[in-house]
Amino acid sequence: MVSGTAMRQLMRKVDPDVVPTPFWQLNRLGNGDGYPKNSLFVLIDRPKRRKTFALINVARGYLAMKKNVLYIDTENGKNQLMDRMIQSTLNKTKREMLTGDYDKMEQRHMRKYKRLGVEFIVERVPATIADCNTIINLVRKLETEKGIKVNVIMVDYAAKLASIARDRDDVERINNVYIDLDNMGDELGLDAIWTAQHVTREGAKHQETRYEDNDIASAISIIRNAKCVMGLNSTQDEEEHNIMRMEVVVQRDGVPNGRVMFNMDPERQRMKEFSKEARAKYDESMGKQVDDLLKKKKRVSNPNADPEKRSKTSGDI
Repeated sequence: MVSGTAMRQLMRKVDPDVVPTPFWQLNRLGNGDGYPKNSLFVLIDRPKRRKTFALINVARGYLAMKKNVLYIDTENGKNQLMDRMIQSTLNKTKREMLTGDYDKMEQRHMRKYKRLGVEFIVERVPATIADCNTIINLVRKLETEKGIKVNVIMVDYAAKLASIARDRDDVERINNVYIDLDNMGDELGLDAIWTAQHVTREGAKHQETRYEDNDIASAISIIRNAKCVMGLNSTQDEEEHNIMRMEVVVQRDGVPNGRVMFNMDPERQRMKEFSKEARAKYDESMGKQVDDLLKKKKRVSNPNADPEKRSKTSGDI
């Protein structure tokens, strides 16, 4: 530690360990305007909500940052995911894309990505059979055969992978999958890994406010290995205004609470991060309502915060 001070300080400037995400609001929630390399991000929500939608848009954000993205699919289908990415990129509905009227627009956008030198690759793998070694082999193959260095991996979903240890018990399998992901990212030198996870039935009740760490299915392994877990939340009012709110559930290298705001258009598979001005307006209106809901939830979930309940449970006279 002592003898290596000068070199350590030099490397902070030449090769900083902090890597920004595509979102300024999320970077602000980290301790260094970003997150350490090989950070594992987990998005949580109810089944059949917008987790894949969000992952697609996160991937598009990394493409704009000139990062090559490998999207590992366990349930949706390669062609379907590629079509959804094209929709998001062009900001068009599926019906509009099927007319063929935007084929030239698509070609122009692909030429733009080619000039940036980035690629988006979707690989379908069999659920509960493929493991992190399968993904590592795919990454190595892309690099040796096509010269593509993968920077970011999206796994849709990690809980459907097999563990390298071939655990039969589901809880143990998922625990080890998250350990495998962390090890894989370190071995491949990735900037980030993103995945998604369901919440429990009881946890689904917190969809309008903020999910808690014990709302996550197989939460122990995720909390231990993820750098940042975020819930995809929205109140009814936010839904009506096509607003998506990412709320920090838990993170190891940043503030304990915070949110990232997006406008969303599910028909176009598109979400766009709030500008600083839009975020300020939200905080002065809907944001205050959400904060009030969170305060109310905290009082209800904590009996010690309710004087009446405290007197009953503690035996106060």
